[in-house]
Amino acid sequence: MIEQLQEELKQLGQSSGLKSFSPYIHKYGAEIEIRGKRTIDFTSFDFFNLRQDPRLKKAALAGIEAAGFGSSSSRLLSGTSLAHVVAEKRLASFLMEEDAVFFSSRNQSTLSLITALLGERDAVLVDEICQSPVVDAAYLVGAESHVFNADVPASLISGLEKTTESRRILVFFESLSPITGQVRDVPVLLSAASRHGAFVVLDESSAIGSIGLRGAGACDFFNLQPGEFARQVDLSMALCSYGAAICASKELISYLVNKSRTFFAEAAPPPTLALIAERCIDIIELSTHLRQQMLSLASLLRSEVKQSGFSVVESGSGPIVSIQLKSYEAAKELALALFSRGVLVDALKTGITRSESAVVRFIITASHTELQIMQALSALAQIQPRISK
Repeated sequence: MIEQLQEELKQLGQSSGLKSFSPYIHKYGAEIEIRGKRTIDFTSFDFFNLRQDPRLKKAALAGIEAAGFGSSSSRLLSGTSLAHVVAEKRLASFLMEEDAVFFSSRNQSTLSLITALLGERDAVLVDEICQSPVVDAAYLVGAESHVFNADVPASLISGLEKTTESRRILVFFESLSPITGQVRDVPVLLSAASRHGAFVVLDESSAIGSIGLRGAGACDFFNLQPGEFARQVDLSMALCSYGAAICASKELISYLVNKSRTFFAEAAPPPTLALIAERCIDIIELSTHLRQQMLSLASLLRSEVKQSGFSVVESGSGPIVSIQLKSYEAAKELALALFSRGVLVDALKTGITRSESAVVRFIITASHTELQIMQALSALAQIQPRISK
């Protein structure tokens, strides 16, 4: 088998290049020293530079002193601490939901949700660029799966019309796409799902901290009341911790805890991580000025990039600015050229069912300055004439 893997790796290297780790040396707010170069970092979802916040360091030290680090048991045995319970209640309150439960990762929360709720008579619809392994989990339980384009509500309606014989229907999409930066029309998508009797799982991972008056995601941004849907949150992004959470009604959370075999088998996230997530929510909710500053800088970058001749994904008012290119090779070329000029960005494919187009993504944080935005624009202006868009 090893020989087969070697051959496949060789072919992969020739077609798209092999991925490898690039350890960073130092981080300085919105700058990072990586691959032997100090650059402006536009790849971090730490919107408020909380990883260096002294309040979180103090909370982490207090948590380790009280409970140690690591975990030795399942949540349903002796792995649930008071810190878990308090943090889950705080997150549910922040999102105006009834209850929440933490998992060790977003993938684990997706797997637990689907394996608990769906079976062979059910169906799942997932946005084609959603980053959770929804289709893989549906395959494990024999559920029917379909992809749709969350930026085109008619695409969801078309998919729902194929599932009229299904017992249960789940719809997964991200309120703020971490790839294109688009803020989805959540009210319209929720309405379409409701009319077809489908239950929505709204991934708020990129939206938490970045949109809404309190930074509480799509419901905050659109002034929606929680209803017949659940929300998924990756705690490793703006909340500066690790793991994930499902936030929903008390009945759904209780059902997950009781029906998910994977949840029962996995060890609990360390209590200190729950404590950090809770403290982050307190900080994020009150960071209105920093949030406005971040979104203002993103708006500046978006406007200036469009004027320079690049095609920018129309994204509304989020903190992610994505430049559309015709191929992944062109996106990698632009990202490499920017890195050589001290600007670190990511090149990303835009889905398996769309064209071969790709984006170069800028994530704007409250740590960035207007000078750094102008430096990125200057680098783009130098590159623009020779990039194949």
